[in-house]
Amino acid sequence: MKTFSSLAPNISFKQSLASLISIFLPEFCLKPIQKQNTKQLAKILNLKSSQISLTHQARSAIFMALKTSQQAHPNAKQVLLAGYTCRVLINPILKLGLEPIFIDLQSSNLNMDLESISKHCSKNTLAVIVQNTFGTQDPLDKIHKLVRQNNPNTKIISDLAHCLPTAGELGLLQKHSDFAVLSFANNKTLGVGPLAALCNFSTLKLASLPKPPQIAIVKALLKNFSMPIFMAVYNFANLGKLALAVFAKLRLYPKINTQAEKSLDYQKVHFHADSCKLALVFKLALNGYTQKTTHMAAVFSIYQANLAKSLQYQQDFLTAPLFFPVKTRSPKKLYKKLAKQAFQLNLDWSMQPLVPFHKNIPETYHITQLKNSQAHSGNLLCLPINNTVSYKDAITIAKLINRYEK
Repeated sequence: MKTFSSLAPNISFKQSLASLISIFLPEFCLKPIQKQNTKQLAKILNLKSSQISLTHQARSAIFMALKTSQQAHPNAKQVLLAGYTCRVLINPILKLGLEPIFIDLQSSNLNMDLESISKHCSKNTLAVIVQNTFGTQDPLDKIHKLVRQNNPNTKIISDLAHCLPTAGELGLLQKHSDFAVLSFANNKTLGVGPLAALCNFSTLKLASLPKPPQIAIVKALLKNFSMPIFMAVYNFANLGKLALAVFAKLRLYPKINTQAEKSLDYQKVHFHADSCKLALVFKLALNGYTQKTTHMAAVFSIYQANLAKSLQYQQDFLTAPLFFPVKTRSPKKLYKKLAKQAFQLNLDWSMQPLVPFHKNIPETYHITQLKNSQAHSGNLLCLPINNTVSYKDAITIAKLINRYEK
């Protein structure tokens, strides 16, 4: 079976059919199902339903957490986050009139540098976003201690977009976080569509968000419906590849990142609550929560057992990460060699930190100052661990990489 990159939708055929049906169903029919979904997710994570708010994409959950924190502490203006990050995290910060402060990674692993966090955290720090990039587990207890020593009012946001936490893991995170963000984008561990959840561990009342535009939801459902079909015939006379190109050309699919988001034109970027139209797809995904966690944990273990130790990052990972980061001399060359064997990956997290040079980014930020982030980025390739990856595929990928990297 062909292994697709971690950007490929992780949607089952049942979810595909549910997406098609949902396009034509009115929201009032789906609203009770979405309410039940919230209760089911809360039960899985051992939380109260009142602690969970569903949003349109994880970036809206980040925006909601920051806006809630800002309402409680309006004088604090800075947000600390990893310099090796996804640019969609920056727009919510800028939209609220806040200043992003980028923290370099440690030289030995992919976690934020603790000394740098301590140095930059002050009375002006509203929040620290702990990204747990690639499913790596940042030392949240140490970060919590450092932050509280510098400013007891600073909020800690655990970004879990790159993993699917177990109830036990989320329980530990709850001790040292004020908020946690989960992403259910259709390429994530629990693929649904433009859906995310904000877990509120604080006593603050969450800020409200408007509903998303319907056209965005319809396009997302159309993508959910068609993608599994196109992927199934991807290699058959290039039918799947051609169909994807046509749909993209006709703009029938929503963009992962809009041009406004890419260019940090934050005034044109908007953040929304969830849509009930995704309720049926979400319900099916939740029913497989434990199964998907188990599968991804197993694929991760296969990579760990079969890849040479010199290619691995020696640090803690959460149970079901979205990626397996590999240290390589040349990510681009390894990517091409694997592609020749029909294993398609992506280079979105390779070669450079994702934070662009831009007029809206403080002058204090320069890629050259984030030396560890730059070094990791230049030598890192992310292996997919989603449900398109079979155990056999994982073993084959590991063996190929070992051979290429000798």
